[in-house]
Amino acid sequence: EAWAARDLPWALEALDRYFFNESSCRPLLAALQSRLRLLIQLRSCVDAGDMKVTSAGLAKGQFQTAATRHGASFGSAVKSSANLFSQNDWYISTKVAPAAANYSLSELIDTQLACGECFDSVNKGGNEVQLVRTLFLRALAVKR
Repeated sequence: EAWAARDLPWALEALDRYFFNESSCRPLLAALQSRLRLLIQLRSCVDAGDMKVTSAGLAKGQFQTAATRHGASFGSAVKSSANLFSQNDWYISTKVAPAAANYSLSELIDTQLACGECFDSVNKGGNEVQLVRTLFLRALAVKR
């Protein structure tokens, strides 16, 4: 949530708390990548003019209207973490969408790629705490 709010001090505090209790960053990175997958699709729809997102999320009905128009282009209607329009309307509109107001599409894509690089570095034995802090700093420090 701290990452979604684009709040660097909160995010770094949350990372400190996370690593106090956990030894592996893999679950954290997996959760971030899952959220990024949805945000990239949502931000694409926003940038195409199909939805308007604010810090409060999406206005009622926008998600369903876009799903009707573009759902088939995003894949099957079968529930899938990779398909924006197979997700719960309330979850996307109120929990995921506010973060889309804080990031550009290029920032989201860059962060998704950086997550992959972070996973690779972790698998090569890199310092997980340092790698994830660097990832968060890159994603949150400068808004483009």
